[in-house]
Amino acid sequence: MGFEDKVVAWLRLKDVKQTHIDRGVQFRFPATWPFEDVMEFTTLECSFAESGWAFIATSGYHSCRVELVLPLESVSVTDGSAPMIDTQWLIKNWRKWVYDVSPAKVMVNLRGRGKPKLPVAVK
Repeated sequence: MGFEDKVVAWLRLKDVKQTHIDRGVQFRFPATWPFEDVMEFTTLECSFAESGWAFIATSGYHSCRVELVLPLESVSVTDGSAPMIDTQWLIKNWRKWVYDVSPAKVMVNLRGRGKPKLPVAVK
């Protein structure tokens, strides 16, 4: 278990109660080739997509690569806020748009990575 796993709360995508997903949310799920056995994607707010949203790989060989751009239908606006990813849409369409694995196997960290710390200096 890495440091990040000790300070973040992971839950299953199907159990997420909030209505929208914002930028910086991490998703961890089992995968197969061409990915590693376990992959992490993070939501990315982007100007190059009509929807304004994409997923970037944040682990393994594909790290820092935009893996997919979400369609316009994936976003909605509530209470006058900026468009965000609709949680129910994502659960329903995970296999079609993100990766062919059940949403019950997808873990989510809604807090993102948190504040980074520099490593302790060696004397």
